[in-house]
Amino acid sequence: MLTRVTSMGALALVVAGCGTSADAGRVAYEPRAVERYLTAEVARTAQGFQVGNVACPDKLARGVGATTTCAVVLEGVTTAYVVQVLVGKRLEARPEHPLADLRKIAAQITEKAGAGAAVTCGPVSVVQMTPGQRVVCAITGVGPERRAVVTADPDGTIRVADA
Repeated sequence: MLTRVTSMGALALVVAGCGTSADAGRVAYEPRAVERYLTAEVARTAQGFQVGNVACPDKLARGVGATTTCAVVLEGVTTAYVVQVLVGKRLEARPEHPLADLRKIAAQITEKAGAGAAVTCGPVSVVQMTPGQRVVCAITGVGPERRAVVTADPDGTIRVADA
């Protein structure tokens, strides 16, 4: 089973600030405007996760191609999102690392394990998976306890395999 999660989107925002002559032609955004954009974008693309607080640094990178990392709370878990300035004064947001929806993964494992199976993947419902990170899910209620392992590949693909 493969689950691939990315959040992509672009939205024009009001450009704020004039800056110095050295900043001429460089796009700049007000941090609170970026937080509002990111809140809306994550709510639209986060697969039903409850979006909490969003916080971006007070000093944002400037210019096309510049990126800023902001903290986004999903289901009570702090995750990192990268916001990039695109041509045309647009922004794009994506998780810094893929997000694993452990509720959905547990449901898929339960369905595969059969009637009476119970699957527990830990105390949280979402995990931002770095390459090589492992989350172990316990499968009980159908014979001896078994385990499944959730991992993330370097390309962002989340995989689930029997342990």
